[in-house]
Amino acid sequence: VSWTVEQLQSTDKTTPATKLQAGATGTTSACIAADGKVAPALFFEEGDSCTEENSYVSGGRINLQLSCTRPGDGGRVMQSVNGTSTADGFEAEVSTTTYLLGRGDYAMTRKMTATRTGECAPEAPAEGA
Repeated sequence: VSWTVEQLQSTDKTTPATKLQAGATGTTSACIAADGKVAPALFFEEGDSCTEENSYVSGGRINLQLSCTRPGDGGRVMQSVNGTSTADGFEAEVSTTTYLLGRGDYAMTRKMTATRTGECAPEAPAEGA
């Protein structure tokens, strides 16, 4: 997955509590399940812990709602992922809005483009199996 931060702005007039900056780019990788389910870890920032609030992946559409927490920052980091998928990859827009207890709230939009690069490695057998 290649991503670009298209927009980043403070929502509380302080420095955004993220290591990312507008215009930043990067790559990451993860497996996509046979049913098309996208690994949520592709979308959150390093160190965040996220859970899916809602997800819909079907018929070439990807819609995920993630609720995240960030170590050292109380409050929530909310993410909304909207995109389209094919057998060879996906394109998505990730909108992030923070509701932190301290300073640094921000709104960010990232564009992501994924390309299939091969088969997923088999999962490790369960311990004791």
